[in-house]
Amino acid sequence: MQLYGNEIWNSATPNSEKGVMITEKEHLEAALKALDETGVNYCYYVKDNEVTIAFAKIAVQKSELENLRKIPELSALAIVQAKGNYTPKTSVIGNTAYKDIQNRYYQKLETDLALKVANELHQYGIHFSGRIYGQSTTITIDSADKQEFERIVRDIVNVRNSYKHKIQIIDHINETLSEFTAACRSLYGLFVISPRNHSDLRLDYSRRML
Repeated sequence: MQLYGNEIWNSATPNSEKGVMITEKEHLEAALKALDETGVNYCYYVKDNEVTIAFAKIAVQKSELENLRKIPELSALAIVQAKGNYTPKTSVIGNTAYKDIQNRYYQKLETDLALKVANELHQYGIHFSGRIYGQSTTITIDSADKQEFERIVRDIVNVRNSYKHKIQIIDHINETLSEFTAACRSLYGLFVISPRNHSDLRLDYSRRML
């Protein structure tokens, strides 16, 4: 089975902490684009055969699912628990042995962020070694790569902060709409806002006031 996305995160995360979103293959590109704009970790595979409709399963951090479902491109995707009892066999990550990194520079990061950074380091061909200590992870690189490392961390944090702000706006809009709907029900009794056009709403309101 060919995996895509952040395989480092996938290998370092037990299945008990993963949720899986399922999408038809034709909608996969839009779903991945939406996920990339959030900065979250994900890993996926595509199942394609002649018997059933091709689909993809995208694993994400289970704790992210509630907010991810608020994104329009992801809101309709089916959600299942990751199967199996997989647990990581090692707390070490990286593409280079620690002993082979000469002029070492260390950085401790929150683990979920570190796993995202690790994937980017690997994609850019930067040698690194890391060790996971529960909620925090220490990443070691050559000091010559420090500037690029810091840029990668900064870019990911900026994307995640932008995503958090977007979720706050969505939550505020939903809360405002709920309050507005509740106020309308309170004022007009059985009058309930519906997706009908404005003329229908005005007509409905006028009839109730007669």
